[in-house]
Amino acid sequence: IRRLIGNAHPPDTIEFVRGVGVAYQPSDQKLGTLALKGNVSGSAVRMAFQDISGSFGPMSFTGSATLDQSGKIPRLVGMANAGDIPLDRLMSRSDGGLANGTQGTDPRKRWSREQIDTSALKQLDAEIAVSATSLTTKAYRFQSPKFNLVLEGGNLGIRDLTGKLFGGDVAIAAAYSGSDKVPGLTLDVSISNASLEQALKQVAG
Repeated sequence: IRRLIGNAHPPDTIEFVRGVGVAYQPSDQKLGTLALKGNVSGSAVRMAFQDISGSFGPMSFTGSATLDQSGKIPRLVGMANAGDIPLDRLMSRSDGGLANGTQGTDPRKRWSREQIDTSALKQLDAEIAVSATSLTTKAYRFQSPKFNLVLEGGNLGIRDLTGKLFGGDVAIAAAYSGSDKVPGLTLDVSISNASLEQALKQVAG
């Protein structure tokens, strides 16, 4: 069985994410709409999503994936190609109160003391191979990034991230563990053959 999927009336991206139970508070509160179209085929046990295209706010993407629900935990495997990924706009605020007009000078106020509910990460295992035109965060613009987004056993990781930064080659690995009482984040970065002059100019704006 093959069906066409799509949303004729794209919902607001932030409202959609909050509607599935995620307290999403991106730095940009006007991301735009969430659009999706493509084809789905298969059965309730194994589904294939093909010719997928759409947008998540300002980020456009294409891709394909398969969802296998024959095991204890559903597993999603796929690939995605994106344009520019404006990470600063998509990520949550960490400005310590600037969102409500206060000065965030006390670093102790930059982190919430509320317990983070990571139970949703344990409901699905996934591995998505992602490539993009660029990824922008702060003063850094990664060119042609490629990475594997892996979710397994409640742990979310970015593996084998490679790309270009400051004219050199960059490799990054990141992992978020939600399996313990206190979630942990690890990050490894290496850069080779980068231009110090280009780095200083880009950071200085």
